[in-house]
Amino acid sequence: DVVAEACSHELGHNLGLSHDGVVATASTAASSYYAGAGAGDRSWAPIMGVAYGRAVTKFSSGDYPNANNFEDDLTIIAGFLGRRPDDHGNNASTATALTLVNGAYTATGIVGLAGDIDCFALTLPSAGVLTIAVSPFRSDTNTRGGNLDIRANLTTPSGIRIIADPQS
Repeated sequence: DVVAEACSHELGHNLGLSHDGVVATASTAASSYYAGAGAGDRSWAPIMGVAYGRAVTKFSSGDYPNANNFEDDLTIIAGFLGRRPDDHGNNASTATALTLVNGAYTATGIVGLAGDIDCFALTLPSAGVLTIAVSPFRSDTNTRGGNLDIRANLTTPSGIRIIADPQS
């Protein structure tokens, strides 16, 4: 994790990004490197801060309390590297259809932008229990997280939410 975080951070500098820190408040001192928030699997930090040991790290736009840097890291990076096209539809009418293979529906995808929505459609062969597991890619060793804060919802074809991820 430490080497990957350091490489991401330093690559950010090579693409023109500055450090993410915090301004002083009545109860905390200013810092050039924000260490993030939360604990354990619910912890996060900005890559351009100090993100070591956090479950989720991300390029940010100063979207945390008392931020001192509001540059949109992903927009700056895209200016150099471009953006990936969206790989799955964003609503029921453009959802990627899933097929049942060996008793399971599976799909993979790339989250290209913050706020990316990937919709999938499936038809159950009969009434019963449906188990949904959504997992970010992560190495099996030497990592705490997959750098993706996933929210999953099950909706009807008309978009009515049936079940929401309890952590959403």
